[in-house]
Amino acid sequence: MNILSIRKIDIANFNFVTEVQIILEWVDERLVFKHLNKDIELNAISNFIPWLPELEFLGDGMAMSEVQLRRSRLTVNRQSDPLPDNDQEVQEALVFEGKKNPLILKRKLTITTTCQFDLGAFPFDTQVCTMITRLSKVTKEYVKLEPLGRGVHFLGVRRGLEYQLESEVMIRKNDVSSSIPRTAYLKLVDVWFVYCVISLFAVCVVIVVIQYLHTEVGDINSKKSANNGLMRMNKFDQAVLNRLRAVKVNYICRIVYPVISAIFLIAYAVIGYKKSDRGKELYFANAFTGEESLGN
Repeated sequence: MNILSIRKIDIANFNFVTEVQIILEWVDERLVFKHLNKDIELNAISNFIPWLPELEFLGDGMAMSEVQLRRSRLTVNRQSDPLPDNDQEVQEALVFEGKKNPLILKRKLTITTTCQFDLGAFPFDTQVCTMITRLSKVTKEYVKLEPLGRGVHFLGVRRGLEYQLESEVMIRKNDVSSSIPRTAYLKLVDVWFVYCVISLFAVCVVIVVIQYLHTEVGDINSKKSANNGLMRMNKFDQAVLNRLRAVKVNYICRIVYPVISAIFLIAYAVIGYKKSDRGKELYFANAFTGEESLGN
């Protein structure tokens, strides 16, 4: 499997879209071929349809993927010399055995696969999405999939506008169970939104307090013509005290708020990094336990 590109990662609909090239190679001992060329591209099969392996692509929860066939080409890879001449054949021909000359099927597909994104550490998350490939209409006693080399290769651009592909790996398993129930959980992005709301509310409260203290100063200044001079003086002193309090509150908040924001941002980043990195380690530790892994 060659992953040509990751066209789309849809967080809202929990799926991703990939352009892939599938290369299947197998032998069919029931077949014989005539006039094979050494160049595999000249050995296209179009006049008859032999048995072809049918693949199913599944996502998380064993949900069927949406597959669009873009291109398909079936050829024969000549790997042996022709059989000796047969005098019983009316027409002279170079005949090749099917068991020594494998069939090669190349298909380009657009696959939309479901993925249960764990957004608990968003936007610091590292997601692991699974695409299950299996043969249909056959049993492993007759036909089974074997990887060619690493089995999977990524040929596209790893860094996109929003996401970056870290690695791709093929794991061979007999039975797959990847059903993950959807649950409601608190995500880091929810914590971010809650902090933003609380901080904005706190700023509004402080502004109201400061404005209230300044308003009291204005009310006292408008009462300077009062008959009682002593009362006017006491209220003036109170007004000055309120103004000093307003300045002090403003000064303290200019120091406290940035400190609290810095502490929150540092803690948020550290927790998000540890949570995403820990989740990835646990996934791969479980995935490779007792299984034969292929690729990195």
